[in-house]
Amino acid sequence: TTIDTVFKGNDNIVAFNELRYFTGLTYIEAYAFRGCSSLWKIEIPRGVNTIKNGVFGDCISLSKIEIPSNVVSLGSGLCDGCTALTCAIIPNSITIIPVRTFDGCSSLKDVILPSVCTEIGSLAFYNCDALVSIDIPGAVTKIGSQAFDDCASLVSVTCYGVNPPILGSTSPGVFENDVIVYVPIGCRDAYRK
Repeated sequence: TTIDTVFKGNDNIVAFNELRYFTGLTYIEAYAFRGCSSLWKIEIPRGVNTIKNGVFGDCISLSKIEIPSNVVSLGSGLCDGCTALTCAIIPNSITIIPVRTFDGCSSLKDVILPSVCTEIGSLAFYNCDALVSIDIPGAVTKIGSQAFDDCASLVSVTCYGVNPPILGSTSPGVFENDVIVYVPIGCRDAYRK
């Protein structure tokens, strides 16, 4: 079963929990709900294990996204441009936060990265102006360029890895602003390199 893009750009959808009626639905097609400007709430059924590119992009009224624990793969630009999004709940089944996942989510202030996350893609949190702090799980080995760039309120980053993650290009870098980076005791020299 697939929903294709029949709902894409539909301004009349406000809340959507009908996905549960799509029997056999294992993935949500790329851009399926993109531009549904009135959508503020959606329930993703437990049978879905893949959410493809840009599914909720530009859903400017969406305030919270909760990815079910059976989802193992997210596409890039999942919620890009969701300016009302304040909270994202990402399960421990997700190991990669793709490119531009929350790009332009200027109200996003509450996000907990999965402890098994190994990579944060380029521009993943670009222009998340309300984000004040972020915890980087110890499993993260790579952070893409500009992942947290243009986050005007970001003041602190806590890294839990004993080994620092490989950072994307150093110009313009991963963080635009001066942020305080907290690291595990005894790991300061490794992070300074």
